[in-house]
Amino acid sequence: ISYETQNIQLGVDIVDAFMHEYQMATLEDKRQTAAQTLEFIVKQLDTVKRNLGKSESDLQFFREKNQVYDPEKQAELNFQGMSDTKKELIGEQFQLKIVDYLIGYLSDAKNNYDRVPSLLGIQEPALVQQVIEYNRVQVEREAMLKTTPRGNPMVIGLETTLEKIRLGMLENLRNVRQTHVLAITQLNSKNTEVDRAINSIPSKEKQLKEVTRQQAILQELFAFLLQKQ
Repeated sequence: ISYETQNIQLGVDIVDAFMHEYQMATLEDKRQTAAQTLEFIVKQLDTVKRNLGKSESDLQFFREKNQVYDPEKQAELNFQGMSDTKKELIGEQFQLKIVDYLIGYLSDAKNNYDRVPSLLGIQEPALVQQVIEYNRVQVEREAMLKTTPRGNPMVIGLETTLEKIRLGMLENLRNVRQTHVLAITQLNSKNTEVDRAINSIPSKEKQLKEVTRQQAILQELFAFLLQKQ
């Protein structure tokens, strides 16, 4: 930014004012993106919290109904803790839930002109770049609409660009989802020997394991969302 003038102090003041407004606009863009991400997380937290509450109630009901209170001792080594493979499986299932949340968000037409929330831990480079570009174009469109009617060709052009990026993000998310689904399948195969041992456990305890596994997934997801919030 430069400004030519005979009055040096005037030039300094004008350039300083431009820089100040630019910094404030940048901060406002970051604030809006953060606010939308927070709103997204809060909604997901509410859903997970309800599901977690139901899971805890189901677990308590199952324990009381079947008189199964100490699975670690009852099932000995089979319930001393999850193997590394089981923990990895929960991690993949957790990431799959995050991907499904984002696919649902981008597929909902009411969010077409909202910025995409944080990817919440997804590290796919191409997807990260798409989100950055998508949010940048959203900001550009919002700024243009302050002085330009909705039907203006430039606005329509930006909206076309947004739709193209949105479809690209959905395609990438579906690919990421397939990767997690494949990983889950492979991990389940690795657990064949563990599953054989579990099959020898009395039916009540095997059912309890499934209930507690679902609860563990929800607890991890809830803790992760709380941390992001």
